Amino acid sequence: MSNIAVARTIDLAKFDQGDLAAKREVAAEFDRAGRENGFMILKGHGVDLALLDRCFAEARRFFALPMESKKALGPETPINFNGYFGKGSESVGKLFGGNNGVQLREKFMISRPVPSAEYKPENPDVGWEYQPNRWPDLPGFKDTYLQLYTQMERASKIVVRVASMALGQDEHWFDDKFDKHESTMSWMHYPPQPEAPTGEDMRSPPHSDVGAMTYLFQDSGLDGAHPGGLQILGDDGVWRDMRGVEGQIMMNIGDTMRRWTNDRWRSSKHRVANPPREQAHTARISLGFFQKPNFWSKLDPVPGTASAENPSRYDDLYAGEYMRFRMLHSVGQRQFEGKVQDKTMSIGQYEKTGAM
Repeated sequence: MSNIAVARTIDLAKFDQGDLAAKREVAAEFDRAGRENGFMILKGHGVDLALLDRCFAEARRFFALPMESKKALGPETPINFNGYFGKGSESVGKLFGGNNGVQLREKFMISRPVPSAEYKPENPDVGWEYQPNRWPDLPGFKDTYLQLYTQMERASKIVVRVASMALGQDEHWFDDKFDKHESTMSWMHYPPQPEAPTGEDMRSPPHSDVGAMTYLFQDSGLDGAHPGGLQILGDDGVWRDMRGVEGQIMMNIGDTMRRWTNDRWRSSKHRVANPPREQAHTARISLGFFQKPNFWSKLDPVPGTASAENPSRYDDLYAGEYMRFRMLHSVGQRQFEGKVQDKTMSIGQYEKTGAM
């Protein structure tokens, strides 16, 4: 069996500009991809490739800064997520059976550039994904990053229209669930490994993503960067390489959308593997856009995905509650109770929902 995983190709331009028959064809292919492994290649996405090249250049410029300059841009509090994260600052693998392996990457993250209508500073548990962004003193860095965010926001809106039709709904069914979205974006740097990692140390340990959909551009190999490393876990327990296509987006279904579809679509476990020793001198940079719905979007099953024969597998939650728990857990903030309005959910209650 091949060690290469299969990702179906979805043509967003064909959907966005096509007639009803074309839309249905694209939506059907999206549904097949969601059922198979949840990974797909997006073409016709409309992102400016020249802008993308500038983004990679800005990412390399930022990560080349002295460590003290990068650390000065770290999150302002233990429950903030914007700014610089260094090696070992996240522990997402622990949610999925991992132990204490270090995550061998660094990243820079922003949230939505302007607050959604749900954000209220006096109640930071609501609309919490919006936090004031932090920026390095690098001319052009902020503007380039925000241009990419805007273009990814536009592309992701087309994707949720495709997803709506793929689930048998009108293409605008998801519109009011993402109109105040809390999407984030990160540049991730996987540096060379002159010494072989030990134990469970890995560029990114096995995990599934918390949001609705994840969009990824991988470095094409310029400046010695290595484009490989992303792998997904098959039903047979074998890790297989998931290879992107230059200039196109690698997209995968996240756990929020998996819950929404009552497991009709898969949120496959994936990782970024360490390079083989003969390529250990290479680095890798990825640009990720993490599409997340409105805080108050309910994660009850999309009509048609639950029935008497296939009842809902999860308790209803607000998307913001679910994602907040998962994100706090990833940075070690586990012992808390998240109070939203009059509703309090402890970690034990979250575990009973199947989130773990």
